[in-house]
Amino acid sequence: MKEPKSKQSCPPSCTVSTPRFELGKVVATPAALAMLEGLGVSPLELVRRHLSLDPGSLDAEDQATNLMALQTGARIFSAYEVGERRER
Repeated sequence: MKEPKSKQSCPPSCTVSTPRFELGKVVATPAALAMLEGLGVSPLELVRRHLSLDPGSLDAEDQATNLMALQTGARIFSAYEVGERRER
């Protein structure tokens, strides 16, 4: 995933001391990256939140499914609202 030029370095808040799982392939559409850049949101910050299992906008059932996925190796989901319009 190519980081916007203005966001090349990850801010200190972007670090994850102990990821909860191994990260697979990370992909993002050009439109999603453009939206994040326009909102001043670092894609790496969202990846950091994902790696730490930050529940974001997930409901309790999805959070429980993610915890089960840590044991089974299933896919882990995340959803984060960004911007004033709460883009998802």
